[in-house]
Amino acid sequence: LAETAQDLDIWRNHGSQLAPQTKIVFAVCQDLNLTHYMNSSCQKKRAMKMFEALFEEIDILITPTTACLPKEIDPASLAYGEMDELNLLYTMWFVYLANLCGLPALTINAGYS
Repeated sequence: LAETAQDLDIWRNHGSQLAPQTKIVFAVCQDLNLTHYMNSSCQKKRAMKMFEALFEEIDILITPTTACLPKEIDPASLAYGEMDELNLLYTMWFVYLANLCGLPALTINAGYS
């Protein structure tokens, strides 16, 4: 969110073109300040150092892509989307840190549900 706060001009100038979920994220970012940004940068640096130490010992890290099966799409959400934070949390469970640190990643379909 702290990095998104840098792009608030996009929200202000092109808000009508954004999906409702994106508008919510930008609205939350309005209240972030430099302290929030600095704290998030410290956490990012901390995570990157942890991965750097980990990759001194291993060459590859394999995790599932998601922690859950996708939920069925509610027809009511097709027009405007939906904001389901819990589902997003479980869907992105294993990718947050890699995404934050900019680690290269590969997703392989490994089964069917």
